[in-house]
Amino acid sequence: MGREAQSVCFWRGMTGEVRALLESHELILRGEIRERIPRSSIEKIAVIDDALVLQIEGKRMLLKLGSAEAERWAIFLRKSPPTLRDKLGISGDKKAWMLGATESAELRDAIQGCVADQIVDAGMVIAIVLEESDLCDAVALAREIPHLPIWFVYVKGKSTRLGDAAIRSHMREHGYIDSKSCRVSDILTATRYAQKKRA
Repeated sequence: MGREAQSVCFWRGMTGEVRALLESHELILRGEIRERIPRSSIEKIAVIDDALVLQIEGKRMLLKLGSAEAERWAIFLRKSPPTLRDKLGISGDKKAWMLGATESAELRDAIQGCVADQIVDAGMVIAIVLEESDLCDAVALAREIPHLPIWFVYVKGKSTRLGDAAIRSHMREHGYIDSKSCRVSDILTATRYAQKKRA
């Protein structure tokens, strides 16, 4: 997760009260000024007095955050955002066992070179869950390897037939809890589950 603050924003000749959300890949403004700005489009970052000053595609944005908070936002913005591979925790030493095929270029890039040939060599499971049958298959596999966390990759949004609420309810009924989530693509999201530890 990123940062969030109430601020006065100066942008494109407008001034307004906004709630600014700084996520790993974008800056979101809600309120009197509404905007979604990819972090990749931010060219310069500075702190002047109590404001964070950004140059975005040649235009200047100013967010009055207070000097201390503006410094924290500047530090966050100067760091390279974590990759999907980072967020999923995949590496050469912690490979993923894939359940189901994906058409997502973002996910294929993230797992490239880090897919286990055998499940015994995996450090996690990534299950593509688009239908109820996929969910049942994933739960069955999770029961066989209770020591491994399992990521569910599914379509985001309220209109999907099998979304976040349905998956969470199903998994909690089977003794699993969710511990982390991340964006996969414009249409896909992922949530990590693990078996609930008994007291």
